[in-house]
Formats: sequence, C-alpha cells, structure tokens
Amino acid sequence: MIKNNSDMPVTHSVLKRELKNFATKQEFNEWGETLSDRINGVENKLTEKIDGIDGKMDGLEGRMDGMETRMDGLEKAIVDAKDEILTKIDGFVKRVSGLDEENAAGSIQLNRINSTLVRHDQRIKKLETA
Repeated sequence: MIKNNSDMPVTHSVLKRELKNFATKQEFNEWGETLSDRINGVENKLTEKIDGIDGKMDGLEGRMDGMETRMDGLEKAIVDAKDEILTKIDGFVKRVSGLDEENAAGSIQLNRINSTLVRHDQRIKKLETA
C-alpha cells in the first residue's frame, strides 16, 4: 500500500494495483444474482414447509373436531349413567328407610311382648307358690 502523500499524483498503474483486491461492479452483480437465487430457493423451501405445516394443521383441526364430538358423546353418556345410578340409589335409600321404620316398629312391639312376658312370668310364679 502506498503511503498517504497528498503531494504525490496517483497514476493509473498505482490506482490499478491498489484496487485489484476490491470487487468489481460485475462481481457485485454476479454475487447479487447468486444471492438472489439462493434467497429465492430458501423462500421456495420455506413456502413448501409452511404449506406442509398448514396441511398438517388442517388435518389436526379435523381430528380435534372429531375428538370434541366424541367427548361430547362421552360427557352425555357419563351424565346419563350418573342419573341412572342416582335414581337407583334413591330407590335403595327409600327401601332402607322403610326397613328402618319397620325395624323400629318391630323393636317397639318386641319390647311390649317382652314386658308382657315378664309380667306373665311373675304372675305364673305367684300362682305356683300360692
């Protein structure tokens, strides 16, 4: 490289020698075309990938709709089963309540019979000793 000396004139040969390592306009144009081609290739690949992803997303949306429909059906079946179970439990509880009432009534009646039996037993013992 030449020392910076403003008094020294720049000749064609000096200028040519100093600029030989710099790119030319033609080289810049070629690089621009190459870069443009590569960018277009990348853009096309990205477009293909995005289109593929869009297709997969559409497929997933369809599957999700199907799953939602199945879940709605399952939810209805669970609610129906719960209602049926609760209805049967209500019937069972009514029967058990009825049995409890019968048991209470039977217990009262058994106490009366036992009291009567004790009294009769006492009267029989008095009659036997007399």
